[in-house]
Amino acid sequence: MSLVAQYVGGLAVVAFCLSEFGWSLSRLRLRVPTARDLLFVVGGLLVLFGTLELTTSVLELLGQPVGEHSISRTAENNPAVLLPLIPLSILVTGPVEELLYRGVVHTRLAAAFDTVPTVLVASVVFAAVHLPAYYLGTGGSVAASLVVVFVLGAVLGALYEYSGNLIVPAVAHGVYNAVTFAVNYLEITGGL
Repeated sequence: MSLVAQYVGGLAVVAFCLSEFGWSLSRLRLRVPTARDLLFVVGGLLVLFGTLELTTSVLELLGQPVGEHSISRTAENNPAVLLPLIPLSILVTGPVEELLYRGVVHTRLAAAFDTVPTVLVASVVFAAVHLPAYYLGTGGSVAASLVVVFVLGAVLGALYEYSGNLIVPAVAHGVYNAVTFAVNYLEITGGL
């Protein structure tokens, strides 16, 4: 139920901001994807997973193991909770979070900053919002977990900038989460 409230709240914030700023959806660079956009999605997914591995490895070498998301903790006792999250990641989580963090936050910051500071500040906001999920998770360092989320957010911000289409980070984010939940499910149930 809290996920529903979170996404309804996110959409309400997006709607409020669009109204308040007098923006149309085109201002968020939301358009029908092209073949080029599909290449950005595939490349972005490869970069997201590679970045996850690299960042996690570096943090562990520094003695800062990454903690688990609170959903992972819940799934240890009931792996079935992960199954509906797989399609929801693609259909809801990726699109709603990207509408909010890249579409609204990133676009608003871009009016005041150059590209790199815009991507970095939007990624800080993205990571900060994930604090409760990692604070309630298990093991590892919350700070290390937020570093990972920040870096992944920066990759999503770069995808938004370079593709020029909000659909690209929305799909990449959703598929990334879906694959993560599927792998988590298979690990817990002994499928991997």
